Amino acid sequence: MKFAFALDGVLCKYPWIFQGIIRAFKRKDIKVIILSSHVSADSFKKDREYLEKAGLHNYRLIEKPFTGLSSAIFKARICQEEKIDVLFESDPRIVEVVNKTTDTVVVHVVPKEE
Repeated sequence: MKFAFALDGVLCKYPWIFQGIIRAFKRKDIKVIILSSHVSADSFKKDREYLEKAGLHNYRLIEKPFTGLSSAIFKARICQEEKIDVLFESDPRIVEVVNKTTDTVVVHVVPKEE
């Protein structure tokens, strides 16, 4: 199986949950990809710094290219091309597009309401 995690809305917001899950997957040789929809060189640098600090720098990071492609279409395309089985995503627009256009199971990570 192959799992993908959104960097901003999932890994950065809930590191205490998902870092442990990712490490458990690695112990079982389950493939993990991290997806980022940032669109600036500065953001790409920050993504890599965050992954380094979180101890997740050895995982494959796929970043959205500097194009007019929407984040939803980008992530749906990656899910198809990489044959992602499960995507953890927080953005409802991305969840909708990936659900409609791919066979990937999407886990919609919804922020806890206070």
